[in-house]
Amino acid sequence: MIQSNESDGGSMGGDGFGLDISARQRYARIFKLGNRKEPLARTPALILYDDDYDLPVNLAPFKCSRIGDSLPPNFLIKGRGALSPPFEEPSPIWEFKQGNVLPPTLSETEIKSDGSSTPVLSLSLQRMMQDSDIVNLKQPSLVIVTDAVQLANRSKEFVEAMLIVRETFPSALIWCPGLSGPDNIALLTWLGVDLHDLSRSRQAHSAGMLLTSNGPRNIELDLEGDFLFELQVEEWKNEIVTIRESIRKLKLRELVEKRVLNYPKLVEQLRFHDYLLENRKIESLTRHASRDRVLQCNSLSVRSDPIIREWTRKVSSQYVPHNSRQKLLILLPCSAKKPYRISRSHKRYRYEIGNISATEISITSPLGLVPRELEELWPAANYDIPVTGHWDAEEIRIVENSLSGILDRVKFELIINNSGFDLGNEFCGIKVIETNKETFSAEVKKAKEELGIQEQSIKVNRMIEYQMISKWHYGSFSWLDGTKLAGKPPHWKIEKEGKPFARWNHLNSSFSFSKAALPVLAGKNTLPSAKIKLDGDWNGDVFAPMVISFDNLIRVGDVVLLYSQDDALIGSGIAQAPAWEWNNGCGRLAKVRHRL
Repeated sequence: MIQSNESDGGSMGGDGFGLDISARQRYARIFKLGNRKEPLARTPALILYDDDYDLPVNLAPFKCSRIGDSLPPNFLIKGRGALSPPFEEPSPIWEFKQGNVLPPTLSETEIKSDGSSTPVLSLSLQRMMQDSDIVNLKQPSLVIVTDAVQLANRSKEFVEAMLIVRETFPSALIWCPGLSGPDNIALLTWLGVDLHDLSRSRQAHSAGMLLTSNGPRNIELDLEGDFLFELQVEEWKNEIVTIRESIRKLKLRELVEKRVLNYPKLVEQLRFHDYLLENRKIESLTRHASRDRVLQCNSLSVRSDPIIREWTRKVSSQYVPHNSRQKLLILLPCSAKKPYRISRSHKRYRYEIGNISATEISITSPLGLVPRELEELWPAANYDIPVTGHWDAEEIRIVENSLSGILDRVKFELIINNSGFDLGNEFCGIKVIETNKETFSAEVKKAKEELGIQEQSIKVNRMIEYQMISKWHYGSFSWLDGTKLAGKPPHWKIEKEGKPFARWNHLNSSFSFSKAALPVLAGKNTLPSAKIKLDGDWNGDVFAPMVISFDNLIRVGDVVLLYSQDDALIGSGIAQAPAWEWNNGCGRLAKVRHRL
């Protein structure tokens, strides 16, 4: 089992293998290998065979050698540098017995696998389905998916298998022998694969082809010179560097959307992965993002991204405007500047609308609808998309379904449509008034008078927004009972009984809570929680060996309430890892914010 170094966040396997995480995005990881302070290598990385081209250790930290001529084969996997403490000699050294590997088509065959289990786990689809003891294994250091090449032809099963492996063994390195190349390593990293080999590049080279990030191509001798294997290696280096930088900047999804276009099978796998996350693994998504992060929606593939699907689903099925704003619905266009309220066009709309108690919703793609109260949230405040002025059939369907969902729950008396999206004169049985730049202000003023809509103060408006944000994230805003706003816009503070209680952090679109708020939040069951064990004074952050139990819906960036062994509330932390990593994961799981 991975043991954490609580003083510095480093981790090591039971056999002394140094491991830590420097960056993560959903299932993709950059693992630091070796000494945490001076890592010898990082993932994604390569593992070499005996006859492979020699590469530097920081690119290829492992070597795999066959032992004897037995069938099924046995292997020896060695660190090509000092990856284990005291970090002086090349290490670790692992023996690996592959065992019998049946093709995925025979996965239901009840044959016990004789492959190795620890520290290297030999895994196939058949073993995953037939060997129930796998889930109870000591955490391996390396998982080798022995039938990966065959399994990848069955996209759904492959993606499901990779999710299970990554979540079951969060601190293990994963290798799919023979599957990787510069053309698909981005997607494999997105699925959680850490180690790769040169098998496909060797095959391409023997056929006179260069395997690039865009797939195989012929060499241009007059520009690229002699067809040496170094050209294959350069393709690997360039793509690995690009992937690491994409993970650090949380841009790997955009890179994956480009690379999957190389082959239809990769598109299938990404779509199946998106479907699984949307329907079963939403804790792998995040609720919060830095304001400077931009979600580039340049490809139609982004519509299947679970973070987009979750937004459209929640707006359609859960969003209910505040009960003081259920007479008049005002539909507006989006803006290039985010959040919309800081754009020139929306400043004009807000001036013309004033502080009346109406529901404002912006129409956009790919999110469909963005209510005014939620426009500061991820991803509504962080996306960018090319604008053509044309709505395609899928965009129209998303908008109409989302709007219909809201109108099924709330029967507005009137809709003023200034969005440019065609709704006709009536939608879902509600009258629609189409407006433009010249008529918008007059129609809003007329609706205010005819419907008897009241004004709301700036403080009331902002408190309603906080309530709606809380309901969106936590399902309730009861923790706000008895609170009031203090200060001046935009730096509002939430106080209770004259003391600081919470504030809105516009830098990452989240609430920051004071110590005084923690017991209230605990009593209201507002936030996810975890129980940890403490030995002596508690000075560090939260690491896997400390965790006794945890909420299985923890997402990266969440405020997590922390309890001791005897169920006493002892503080809070900001989750650095999703729930599936809290079970035997690697590195820091939560950064402590408050200690009670």
